[in-house]
Amino acid sequence: MSNDNIPPIPACDEDAFVECFRPIVNHIDAEAGFDFGYGCCLFETYGAQFEFIRAQNPFCVWTLIETDGVLYADSGLHYVNRLGYFVSTTPLRPDECLSFCLQDETSDDEVQS
Repeated sequence: MSNDNIPPIPACDEDAFVECFRPIVNHIDAEAGFDFGYGCCLFETYGAQFEFIRAQNPFCVWTLIETDGVLYADSGLHYVNRLGYFVSTTPLRPDECLSFCLQDETSDDEVQS
């Protein structure tokens, strides 16, 4: 059986996340963290910011999680290992579940927050 017809797996890194889903800027706290080059995009896990997240289209919500010291943006609203949330301008298709690494796993550089 040949693998010639299998499409390439897209890059699942920070650049691909920003390019494909374009997270919105946090309008509640301008110093929230995760500035992808156009303003801070991270939303908190409590209070007014979390209420804002819960009011969004669930296919536009992404959870910032930390697993084994590596940060990921996982599609959907999650509670375990969550550090914050993003809201994308482009919704994920209902049949998709994606995860994007938001740091270079080979780098010892400090993580942007």
